[in-house]
Amino acid sequence: MTHYTDDPLLDFDRHQADEEEWLMSRPVCDDCGEHIVDETAFYIDGAWICESCMEFYRRDVMLE
Repeated sequence: MTHYTDDPLLDFDRHQADEEEWLMSRPVCDDCGEHIVDETAFYIDGAWICESCMEFYRRDVMLE
């Protein structure tokens, strides 16, 4: 947990460092290569897929 001070610049730098550390701890999408920051992701056959990339794989199914 970060403790903030009365120095806005120092606090901003600490916040940025905390955000970067959090981002680096997130899984990386195997399709787009970006860190997954969404609450929803898919782990399929050992690969992480973000929700945005998953849209590419979706297909509409028409039932008769």
